[in-house]
Order: sequence, then C-alpha cells, then structure tokens
Amino acid sequence: MKGYIDAHFTAVDQQTALLEQSNRPEVKQLTADEQRQTKVMNEALSSGDNARYDLIPAKRYNSGFKAKLLELKAALGF
Repeated sequence: MKGYIDAHFTAVDQQTALLEQSNRPEVKQLTADEQRQTKVMNEALSSGDNARYDLIPAKRYNSGFKAKLLELKAALGF
C-alpha cells in the first residue's frame, strides 16, 4: 500500500513539475507586461503630453515557444 501511494505521489509531482515548466513563459510574460505598464505610467506621469511610449520596449517571451512546447508534449504523450 505504501509503495502504491509513493508511486502516486511521484506521478503527481512529475505532472505538476511539467505543468509549472509549461506555464513559465506565460508567467514571465505577465511579469514583463506588468513591468512595461508601470514604465508606461511613469513616463506618462513624468512627461505628460511629451511622453514617448515608443521608446519603452515590449518583451515577448511566449511567441513561438508555446507551439514548440505543445509539439514536445505531444511527442511525450501528454
């Protein structure tokens, strides 16, 4: 019985680890979007009508990566 429970816990831990790794680009993108939004707001507050939003770069962590990750998951059978 103990072995079955340990095997179940291990399987759950592996699935959770895979899901956490799968979500890393999205979480990183959310953080980058929040940081950019803060920079945009600071630029608006400090420069007003003269604000140059085009000079604030936008990071794209999830472009193209998600498709490759889905291919890998499909190859692994998830």
